[in-house]
Amino acid sequence: MSFTENDRKFRSNSGKSFPDGDGYDAQRIVDALAEALRADFGSAPSSVKRIARLTRANERAVRNWMDARNGPRGENLIVLMQHSDAVFEIVLMLAHRVHAPGGTFLTRLRKELMDAVSTIDEWEAGQA
Repeated sequence: MSFTENDRKFRSNSGKSFPDGDGYDAQRIVDALAEALRADFGSAPSSVKRIARLTRANERAVRNWMDARNGPRGENLIVLMQHSDAVFEIVLMLAHRVHAPGGTFLTRLRKELMDAVSTIDEWEAGQA
């Protein structure tokens, strides 16, 4: 049994697309997510395997996410947000919710404040 010669050789252009509400098209979202993944996990082959284990996705799919060819499905995006601060922040930014309660902004700000207080304490101890 052989394959037919009438196979489709290209993707159709009539598919679902994101609405153009705030100027975000699908490719910009995919590019931003790919950049966030590379920032948190790196671009080595071992990072692809690690992300595939975390999301239980196929390694080829993860490579496509990191190369900005496709974006992750909703379930995988939620898992990525659980394990990656960069992905979490980029999703909040794309949704215009950067200062949402519970965001990593507050966590990072708390850590910076604690570091500043410990530096002041160390300086004061050295002056005494």
